[in-house]
Amino acid sequence: MNDKLKIIIGGFVFLWLTTNLLNTSGEKTVYFLHKTDPDLVSRYGWPDLATSGPITYKYSDGKIISKSSDGFVVNEYGSPDCKIFDIDNWQCTYSSPTGTYSHGFESGEYFSYNSKYPNGDPLAHHQESRLRFSVVACQWQYTGRDVIQGLIGCPVAFLFPSLM
Repeated sequence: MNDKLKIIIGGFVFLWLTTNLLNTSGEKTVYFLHKTDPDLVSRYGWPDLATSGPITYKYSDGKIISKSSDGFVVNEYGSPDCKIFDIDNWQCTYSSPTGTYSHGFESGEYFSYNSKYPNGDPLAHHQESRLRFSVVACQWQYTGRDVIQGLIGCPVAFLFPSLM
């Protein structure tokens, strides 16, 4: 392996480590996947899973603030619907004529529940690890594109999944 390639690979590894392992911002990012319409999978050969923009949660002034990866959707959660201890332990519950919905973090793990689907909503977005999210995003980079776009987009999916 030549020295330039080693430097490039080392740079990617450094970026990945600094963006993944050294997060000390007190924020939590949740990565979601959802099922692709089976008709589109069979018709176009698309992957069976697709990414949904990550959501980052932050604790501030006794409230939880969430932001979508594109920065356009910002929500603020607090009393009376939410019980908040810290960024790793909080729950918000909402009731409507169709049922009860709750979501939050328990011991640092994200959860959501919808009483309309006590065994899980088959169409819901499901939380996945950052690695699984990046693998699915990488698969989509090669779908309907040329190889060069895939070769560029796939490393971006691993280094900066919030851009996917």
